[in-house]
Amino acid sequence: MRPIVKRRRKISDPAMADDLIGNLPMHLISCILDRIPIIDAAKTSILSKTWRNIWRSRSDVNLGRPFMNQLVSGKDRDEWDYIYSRAVKRILLAHEGPIVKFVMHKPPLTFFKPYYGSWMSMMASKGVKHISMISETKFPLDDMPSQFFSCSELVYLLLVRYSLNAPPNFQGFCNLTSVYLISVTFLADMSFGPQLTALSLIFCWGIQHLVCQFTRHNKNLNKFELVRSEKQEVFWAIMYDKDYSLTSTKERINLQRFLCSTPEIATLILDSFCLTAYIYASASVQFLDPEQGMLIRLKTDMENMKKLVLHNVDFYDLRQISSMLCLVRSSPNLQSLKISVGNKGKRLKPVELAAEQYYTSLDCKKMVLHQHYTVEIGEAENSKAEILFRDYIRASSPSLKRLYWHSKVLKEFDYKYFSF
Repeated sequence: MRPIVKRRRKISDPAMADDLIGNLPMHLISCILDRIPIIDAAKTSILSKTWRNIWRSRSDVNLGRPFMNQLVSGKDRDEWDYIYSRAVKRILLAHEGPIVKFVMHKPPLTFFKPYYGSWMSMMASKGVKHISMISETKFPLDDMPSQFFSCSELVYLLLVRYSLNAPPNFQGFCNLTSVYLISVTFLADMSFGPQLTALSLIFCWGIQHLVCQFTRHNKNLNKFELVRSEKQEVFWAIMYDKDYSLTSTKERINLQRFLCSTPEIATLILDSFCLTAYIYASASVQFLDPEQGMLIRLKTDMENMKKLVLHNVDFYDLRQISSMLCLVRSSPNLQSLKISVGNKGKRLKPVELAAEQYYTSLDCKKMVLHQHYTVEIGEAENSKAEILFRDYIRASSPSLKRLYWHSKVLKEFDYKYFSF
C-alpha cells in the first residue's frame, strides 16, 4: 500500500507566498492580538508591515496581574514604580482609537499620583466603558483623580483599594450599571447614577456619603451587597475613641426604607451587623430604628427577591434572627436562602435560654412560604439555636426544596478579589 503524500497547495501570487503572515485577513489578525498579552501583541510589529500598528488600536487594554508580573519580575523593588509607570505611559500614548475595556493591576508600594490624572483624561476621551483597577498598596490608599468622574460612557467599574472624592457638582454616571468596590473609601457625597443595577460594597469606608444612591437612585438596583463595611467604620471609631456622629451625615441610610423603595432587587447579600446597627444611634446604615421593636414584616413585600445571603449570623442574637426572618417573610418568591454562622462558642446561660424560648414561641403560620426554595447554612456548629431554627424553617415551608448545613465557608464569602 502506497503512503499517502500530502501536497502543498501552490500559491499563484509570488508576493503572497513571501508574506503568508502579513496577508492574513484583518479580522483574523485582530482576533489573534485580542487573545495574547499586550506586551506580546506589541512585539508582533516585527512580523510584517501589516501587523506593525494593529496592536495600537485594540479596544481591550489589559494591564492586569500577568502584565505586572512580567514587568517587575526579577527587578529591584525600588524600581517598580518607574518601570511600571513608564510602561503604562508608553502603551497609552501609543494607543490609537477607542478603549472599551481598561484593566490595571498596580504593584505594591508604588505611587502613581502624578500620572493618574493624565491616564484618566485619556480614558475619558477614548470613551472607556469598563474599568477594573486593583492596587496592592494597602496603605495609604491611592486617590482616584477628578478626571475619573468625567468618564461619561462608563458601564462597569471594579476598584480595589482606592479612595473616591467626588467633585461637588458631580451628578453621577449616566450609563453605569455595575459597581464592585473592595476596600474603597468615600471622602465626599456622591452617587453612581440612576442606571445602577448591581452594587457591591466590601470592606468599604464612608458609605454614609452614598445616601443619595440609597434614597433616590435605587429604582433599577437588582443586586446589592454590603459586607464588612459599616461594622468596620463603627469599630474604627471606637478603637480610636472618635465621635462617630461626626463622620455621619444627618440623613442616615435606613435599610428598611431602602428595600421597600427598591422594587427590582433580586439578590441581597448583607453582613449581620447591618441588621443590628440600631445599637449605635449614629451608625450610618440601620435596619431598625433605635426605638423600634422587632419587625414581623416589611411594609412592602420584595416580590422580585430570589436570593438572600447573610454573613456572620449569630443564632443567639434575637435582633439578628428577627430581622432575618422579617426579610424572609417579606420575600414571597424567595428561591435561595444562605446563612453563614458567626460568633461561635459558649454563651451565658440566660442568653441561651432566651433564644430557645424565642424559637419555640415563633408561630409557623406567620411565615408560610409556598415557593420551592433551598436553605444552606455554612460554617455551622450545630448549636441548639441552629437546630431550633432549622426546625422552624421546615415547619413553616411546606414546599421546601432542600435544607442542608456544613462546616465550610459559603462561596459568596470565600473572597478571591485580591488574586486579580
